[in-house]
Amino acid sequence: MGDEIKRTISLLSTVNTINKNINTMNKNINAMKFKMNENMNENKINKEEQYKVLLDRLDKIYIRLEKVENTLQNVNNSTKNMDEHINFVENVYTVVKKPFVSLLGFYSTKNMDKTLDNFDVKKRMIVEQQNELN
Repeated sequence: MGDEIKRTISLLSTVNTINKNINTMNKNINAMKFKMNENMNENKINKEEQYKVLLDRLDKIYIRLEKVENTLQNVNNSTKNMDEHINFVENVYTVVKKPFVSLLGFYSTKNMDKTLDNFDVKKRMIVEQQNELN
């Protein structure tokens, strides 16, 4: 389950990177508009040429935004699939845990509560994380 968590964290990191890229693109768009206005005023380009330049730049921006949206959709789908898989694994674990521990109780002289704790994956993960931090 550790690999799944790492993949989920990686996907979230990708989403954060994409959000940063979108913010950067917005800043670039504003800077381009400002520069365009300066250039248009300096060069006294006629209205038709201004319109063509603007449309060309907007087309390029639109294509980039479509790519970002497609990437976000892929990340969203991957995250959804990962969530479904994690839920499936946890449900299987919940169903199998009690009968398995009961079987172990027949062969083990240990306290049943301690046995349950030994096989509780969530508790073991928390303990392992705390041990890594120390």
